[in-house]
Amino acid sequence: MTLFTSDVYAHFGVRGLAGAGFAGFYCPSNPQHAGVSKLSRGQFISGRPFLARESGLIAGSFDVCSQQFGDGEIGFIGFKFNNGSGDQYGWVRIKMGNRADFWLIDYAYADPGEPIRAGQMSSNDIVPEEGSLGGLALGAAGLLAWRKRRSRAAR
Repeated sequence: MTLFTSDVYAHFGVRGLAGAGFAGFYCPSNPQHAGVSKLSRGQFISGRPFLARESGLIAGSFDVCSQQFGDGEIGFIGFKFNNGSGDQYGWVRIKMGNRADFWLIDYAYADPGEPIRAGQMSSNDIVPEEGSLGGLALGAAGLLAWRKRRSRAAR
């Protein structure tokens, strides 16, 4: 995996012995350019459309097509590679700076044939959608209150 910038563009690249690609799209204004798709936490990586290219644009000063990431935004980029044992899927989390500057926050990839979601760090890790932990906590509190009322009514 390579992440690099020039004066006007930020690029993402991934390589594998038997093939590689990234979740992205071809720019409608210029089909020679390909842009990476900005993914949200919890999205399955393998379910995305992948381009059979080893690199694509993250952001650029001149190419409107590549503006998936705004200044200061954090997002995920999905990728796949094959080193001879089958397709492996993974993600990279980046934070955009100004123009074409960005920082790599973290990344992960799964074993061949194993699914992975954006933000998932291990096989046992379940990646919740934003706000779902709050809903789970609220549901647990409601269940506890219901049980207390039920036990009082039974006395």
